[in-house]
Amino acid sequence: MSTKVALVREPRRVAMHPKMRALRLWLAWLWLADAVLEAMPGVWSKAFYGHLPHTLMPSMLTETLESSHGVFRVAVAMMQSLWNRAPYAANGSLVCVELLLALSLGFSTSCRLTRTTLWVSFVLSVAIWVFGEGGGGLLSLQGTTYYAAFPGGAPFYAILSYLLLSKKPVAMLQQGVAWLLIAYFGSMAVLQMLPGTGYWTVVGQQNIYGNTVYSSLPTILSNPIAAYGEWAGLHPVFANVLLILLLLLAGGCVLYRRRIFSFYIFAAILLWTWWFAFAFGGIFTGLSTDVGTPPLLFILGLFIWRGELLKSEHHSAQSTKAKG
Repeated sequence: MSTKVALVREPRRVAMHPKMRALRLWLAWLWLADAVLEAMPGVWSKAFYGHLPHTLMPSMLTETLESSHGVFRVAVAMMQSLWNRAPYAANGSLVCVELLLALSLGFSTSCRLTRTTLWVSFVLSVAIWVFGEGGGGLLSLQGTTYYAAFPGGAPFYAILSYLLLSKKPVAMLQQGVAWLLIAYFGSMAVLQMLPGTGYWTVVGQQNIYGNTVYSSLPTILSNPIAAYGEWAGLHPVFANVLLILLLLLAGGCVLYRRRIFSFYIFAAILLWTWWFAFAFGGIFTGLSTDVGTPPLLFILGLFIWRGELLKSEHHSAQSTKAKG
């Protein structure tokens, strides 16, 4: 008499490099933050996405539409039309998707579910960049600078999703991200130098800091911006040179990332710009839908720096051990 043993296939578990696991958790927290911001009362209003004068209420898609060109302008107009027809259904669906992405990335142990989630994250990021951010001003010289939030936050969500989907060695991904950041900060510094962007003028400098002062920041946070913005308006050329140097310094820190102090400088630059130029992504207004670009750059920095520091510490330990 033969006994048949039923084999139960256990679900495939995710075996991830510690760096990738940390990156996955950061991405989960980002989607969770976006879901919370998207669920704020002001964002549910039809006026937030509709055609209204800015004096009545900031209209996110109208502002994006006015700054978009070519195919991106068409895409944003389509999204605005959809949102105006069913704002509650559209916004509620986006909140649910972002929340599900956060929960899946944070708690899933299934390899298949995780990869499916990451693909959804990647596709959603690209869709938001095209339809919601209008390509971040890609086809326009005006606004294609770091301090104008170019190229938007969504591309960096797509990059984070791609990194987690990739099967390449972590060291290779870290090197690729490092060169990407160097190229990004270098190109942003060049664009900041161009006369066409307008940052060499009083108006150009006030455009950076003027809106942040009136973005519902607590007084303790808005007063330093107001003071610095007034100084920048009086000395626009010197202020813009300083902004260019900060971008070059951030890129230099990435290039010279084997020392811990370079990470602190990099983080300080991002914190300063997130505060003074981005007003913390507008999260205090109740009308923001994401945290802004600097936190995303910070996460990419964590991804490349910690590996370099651990490598240096490992070599130091080996050297000490050999000498002993």
